[in-house]
Amino acid sequence: PPPYSLLLLLTDVPQAILPTLLSRCQKITLSGADADQPAWRPDVLEMLRAGPPKGPLAVLAQAARLENLLAGLEKELAQRELERAKEWEASTGAEADRQVLEARVRARRLQERSAMLQLMLHWYRDVLLLSCGAGEDQLLVRGEAEAQRRQAAGLTPADALKLVHAVEEVHRRLEANLGEESAVTAAFLDRAGAPRRR
Repeated sequence: PPPYSLLLLLTDVPQAILPTLLSRCQKITLSGADADQPAWRPDVLEMLRAGPPKGPLAVLAQAARLENLLAGLEKELAQRELERAKEWEASTGAEADRQVLEARVRARRLQERSAMLQLMLHWYRDVLLLSCGAGEDQLLVRGEAEAQRRQAAGLTPADALKLVHAVEEVHRRLEANLGEESAVTAAFLDRAGAPRRR
């Protein structure tokens, strides 16, 4: 840009911005920290604080819980989109396209799922760093150092790294269109070395 110019890139979905663009940006959050927190965050943090699932039943329970969180979120998103569509129809007199509404809900659900996985990845990355002796100033998930330190104390760095890889594997399987519950279950069972039924 020419001298004395300032370019602003505004988004409510920062995870959708290409890394090449993000690397050239300075992030400025315009709303309060609480407003930025998604409704599902406390539930996911509660699961993460409980520690990684131990055994096949715990893995299945965690996968089902994540699936239920996403299903509830999808209902909430669908309701919001329907209300917006009704307002738009009332103001314009035209009928909203239902396929567009459904596509918006699906896209938003995928964004929220991606944010959930990112939180899980950051959590286990922090546990890995703590298991290797890193300081709290290196942590990405703020305010959770005590729970993360407890988990790190019970894990070798290799075990903590397996958890990071498990979340990465969930993401990979989801990109291959494996169902959400199946992707979580398969990835964590594989990393735990537990036997799975085919």
